Amino acid sequence: SAAQAGAQSGAQSERILFALMDSPLSAKEIAPMVSIESKSGAFKRSIKQLLEDGLIEYTIPEKPTSRLQKYRLTTQGKQHISKPN
Repeated sequence: SAAQAGAQSGAQSERILFALMDSPLSAKEIAPMVSIESKSGAFKRSIKQLLEDGLIEYTIPEKPTSRLQKYRLTTQGKQHISKPN
């Protein structure tokens, strides 16, 4: 169901945020930490959604497709994970 998929991607997004708590990471580094394939559509969607929501940002914003690209938490992302659900 769509709700189930939503909940699943929500949980995945949370795991991505937690993976980024300590330091910026590349998609390749994040994927094994959240136990998903970095090339999977679901993973890319989660990353895209987190970027759109302003919870994470590129470390090299001017080159989104750079092989050196990493993601880091924004202030908003840090606040998001420190909030008890």
